[in-house]
Amino acid sequence: MLPGRTVLKSNVIHGSRSGIVKLFTTAREVLRYTALATPKFFRGPIFVMAANAVETALASSTADFKSLEEKVLRTIELLKSAREAKAAAERDAARLREQLNEREEEVETLRHEVVALRSEREEVRTRVEKMLGQIEALTQEESA
Repeated sequence: MLPGRTVLKSNVIHGSRSGIVKLFTTAREVLRYTALATPKFFRGPIFVMAANAVETALASSTADFKSLEEKVLRTIELLKSAREAKAAAERDAARLREQLNEREEEVETLRHEVVALRSEREEVRTRVEKMLGQIEALTQEESA
């Protein structure tokens, strides 16, 4: 028995309009009460799909999964090749930095050598001019 509800007894006249209305009203109330009392997971629309629709959905999702898997594998390969290229570029950069340092040291050494040679040249020039001056002085004394 439902609390606060009355159930029609056998005194309802079958076929009379008021009896049928009372019956439907009571039936509606019983259904409403049981609908409210059912758990939430029983509520909601129920969809019926054809078997081939399920197979099509499965085939579609399988194809999507395979496509995604291929994309992930391609991405992994691209990442590997990018890492290898980065490592090679870093090795080349380190090698070139080392060569640059060696060249800079060599340039600095050559710069010091050039400075030393220039000063030596000036010293030799000064000595040659002095000797030429002495030779000219001797030549002028003899001719005089």
